[in-house]
Amino acid sequence: MDVLAGLGVDPSEDARILGRLVEIIAHARGAEELLQRLARAGQIRPTPPAGRALAAMVGAGHALEPGDWLFGTARDWPAALAHGLTHEALFMQAFGRRHERTIPGALFDRELGVSLSEGSHGGHVAEAVGFGAIAEQRGSGHIAVCCLGSGTLTLPETVASLVWAIETRARVAFLLRGPKASIERLVMMHRVPVSSDSAHRVYWAVAEARTSRPGLPMFIDARHGHEGQAAEPLDARELQARGLLSPELERALQAEVTSALSAARAKAEQR
Repeated sequence: MDVLAGLGVDPSEDARILGRLVEIIAHARGAEELLQRLARAGQIRPTPPAGRALAAMVGAGHALEPGDWLFGTARDWPAALAHGLTHEALFMQAFGRRHERTIPGALFDRELGVSLSEGSHGGHVAEAVGFGAIAEQRGSGHIAVCCLGSGTLTLPETVASLVWAIETRARVAFLLRGPKASIERLVMMHRVPVSSDSAHRVYWAVAEARTSRPGLPMFIDARHGHEGQAAEPLDARELQARGLLSPELERALQAEVTSALSAARAKAEQR
């Protein structure tokens, strides 16, 4: 990848990151399947499925560093998981219980840097821009990543926040996830299109945005064109092509996912 050469990334480090992304995606897919089963059984309230946007969320969340912040809605929990949210915290939230720094009805963790609310969809965009504007003003190296869909992108309050982001040169990357809209408001901002199914590409788009100007503010457009189309395991395929993912390792990973999710669910149900 050209971006890797530009950032001076060692190929072995890139392979490590790709491998970790594949692991997180497996955990997130397993968690999503379990959450949907629990919701259908009436044991938890319905949880918005990440669907085909899951890989992009994982890539963006894993690219965050200590001091960065993640903003979005409850749908963006895979990004929080990739940023360090524990399985137990996720399932405690699903069962409507508080886990340490999280609060019911949202995933908010000040220490980790996660703010996924269930309020106005345009509100979290303004919060992200505010964080990014202050980071720029203070000369901080921290950034905000804000997840949003095409619907939020069309809200007047979102457009106002995006204009403010441009005027203040806010250190924020907006991850556009989910299906594309047929019509949307246009905001003249740097836009990087990436595959919706590649956490790896999204990860490096965020990394590049952090270090380059005019890289921020920017759109990382990881939306897909067909709502019903199944996600493609592009990251796993790339890891396989590098000879780093065998069928035996895949089976071991699935066993690890099952064990971790079972333990987290049991702890959440006991509290």
